[in-house]
Amino acid sequence: MIHLKNFTQYTPEPTEKNKNLIDLGVIFIRSEDGKDWYDAQASFSLDTIKIIYNKEGIVTATSSDAQSHEVSRLFPTDRSIIEVENNEYHQGVDNSGGWIVNNGKIERRVLTLQNKIERAEAEKNRLYSEAKLRLEPLVFAGDLDSLTKKEEKLLNSLKAYMVSLYRLDTSKPDSIIWPELPN
Repeated sequence: MIHLKNFTQYTPEPTEKNKNLIDLGVIFIRSEDGKDWYDAQASFSLDTIKIIYNKEGIVTATSSDAQSHEVSRLFPTDRSIIEVENNEYHQGVDNSGGWIVNNGKIERRVLTLQNKIERAEAEKNRLYSEAKLRLEPLVFAGDLDSLTKKEEKLLNSLKAYMVSLYRLDTSKPDSIIWPELPN
């Protein structure tokens, strides 16, 4: 199984093989041991799972979808990549931040309180942005005095939802009760 670490961007010496790619502005990366990403791809097996992780070991991308484990769909800039056996355990690995690569092994990540708070804040911001997108057209309709009764009810529900999110205390992430997005 292949394990290539710490890919960084570089400009290769022009050759007959890569001159057109360089002229087109293609980005080249190589691992810490000097392996070019495009050349290294041929070494990976088609039936394995490829996992990309950052300097902290946190998994940021995988090829573990059921249809294809094609390595060319991945690009580990400022990352490392490890090839692992295609089994049920590795198929469960995702890029949610809950997995790490530790000494060549894929493990569940043990989240600290700070990690959990950061994840809760990110989720809070994501939900707030999602609600705001739904709210904006209703606000415009209200400004034009063209809200239907149903839209007016949804507008008020979305405002209440967003206030609930705004007031949500993320300092105790294990006890958060997330409000439901109104329909």
